[in-house]
Amino acid sequence: MQLTPSTVCVPHMGWRNPMRIAINWFVWLCFCLSPAWVFASQKEIVRFALLVGNNAGNKLDRPLRYAERDVQRLHNTLKDLGGFAPRRTRVLLGKDDNQLTKAIEQIEQQIKQLRKTSPKQPTMLLFYYSGHADTKAMHLGRTPVAFTWIRARLKRSSAQVKVGIFDTCQSAQMIRKKGARRTNKQVKLPPQISNLTTEGEAIITSSGKGEDSHELERLKGSIFTHYLISGLRGAADANADTKVTLNEVYNYAYQHTITHTLFLSSGIQHPSFRNELRGHGQLILTHPRKSFAQLHFGKQLDGTYYILNKHKRTLAAELIKKKGAYQVLGLHQGQYIVIRRGQRNYHVQNVILSKGQRARVQNNKMEVLSYGSSASKGIGRILPIPERPQSTMQTALYASLGIVGFGLLSTGALYGFGYQQYAQAEQSLKNSRRDAKAEQNSASLLTGGHAALGVTAAAGATAVLFYMLDQQQAAKTPIQLTPQLASNPKRTPLITFVHTK
Repeated sequence: MQLTPSTVCVPHMGWRNPMRIAINWFVWLCFCLSPAWVFASQKEIVRFALLVGNNAGNKLDRPLRYAERDVQRLHNTLKDLGGFAPRRTRVLLGKDDNQLTKAIEQIEQQIKQLRKTSPKQPTMLLFYYSGHADTKAMHLGRTPVAFTWIRARLKRSSAQVKVGIFDTCQSAQMIRKKGARRTNKQVKLPPQISNLTTEGEAIITSSGKGEDSHELERLKGSIFTHYLISGLRGAADANADTKVTLNEVYNYAYQHTITHTLFLSSGIQHPSFRNELRGHGQLILTHPRKSFAQLHFGKQLDGTYYILNKHKRTLAAELIKKKGAYQVLGLHQGQYIVIRRGQRNYHVQNVILSKGQRARVQNNKMEVLSYGSSASKGIGRILPIPERPQSTMQTALYASLGIVGFGLLSTGALYGFGYQQYAQAEQSLKNSRRDAKAEQNSASLLTGGHAALGVTAAAGATAVLFYMLDQQQAAKTPIQLTPQLASNPKRTPLITFVHTK
């Protein structure tokens, strides 16, 4: 029997009492529409964020290159897709502990003011840090900030929900006391809600106990934050509902960070998660459909897709697409190259995204290019070879090394001829005949050799100095990308210039 609303929800009264039937239908409609009324009456989450990045560490730390850039990229993502208003977001780049304390107090004052005027207004605070650290503290330049201190400040926050994300070495110390919850498989996700009915604290760290966190030149950023941002932009949307939750983005970043660090000599990097949120429902972090421009991947697509910004020549996002799922990536407007890399060739689609535009990635629109032909068609920037432009320090270094080389040759020649003249003078004395000219030449040549050796030593010391200065400058200068591509994909570097935090 086919069921209708009357047969399901209305007790059988017959058709002789139209008033009772009308009442029952009214009750049924109220029951069906009540969730929408409740949802409409609930207030949206007011989101606050404090994003901190510092390329510099203490005097023993090698400067990072992309910690501050990661903060800027995350800020743009949260602003575009997460509903984090600029007036409620603080971004600290290269600041010390005093400025961090001041920013925390300012944002806490904003939260308290909102809670005072709207006591029932749900609030959330997200704290993110990228930079150096040891087992006890974050390194904001030369000023350490203890993990226990920042953890206490998060706990004391007036926000209903606190989320902390730490992309740094030894960051598992943030959750060490009660342990981390790790997962290597997809967890079963509870129902998702856009209003906030949970409260408490959640901490995500980029590495496990005793592990380093890494940044790569090829990604121009941290491995963990790269997958965090890709996930927030839509790649982590496991159930294809165009919403990315806290659990989804952690699962995505966890799995792909481990996969990417499997073959690093410095060790595998295991992100960790401590979830102390109480309540029901999933905490939604971003809505990829709210982006200014969207890239849609249909259900028939399958494989790993790399989305490169054609103008900036950087990797904007990375998506592991499974067949049967429909996914959306939220991106900035601009020109992009979408690549699916196969065993013997590339599948490439050029996409231009304007504000408010939606574009689809389609197999029939993807051009198939062999690895050998890709370089000649301008796709060399797909897998660029890292290269830094020659600096003044490098020029001085090469000049000093040239002087060292010339000095060594000159020293050898002068000493050789000098000792030859000295031997000739000695032989003359044995023959009872003094050769004054040979003695004079020998003395001059040996003196010249001593002088050349001194100049060579000075040039060598200068070369060492220029090398050290060049390394410091290199640590602060992003490597530019060359339009070259190795015709043999096996020779193309997969991981280059790994830096640990």
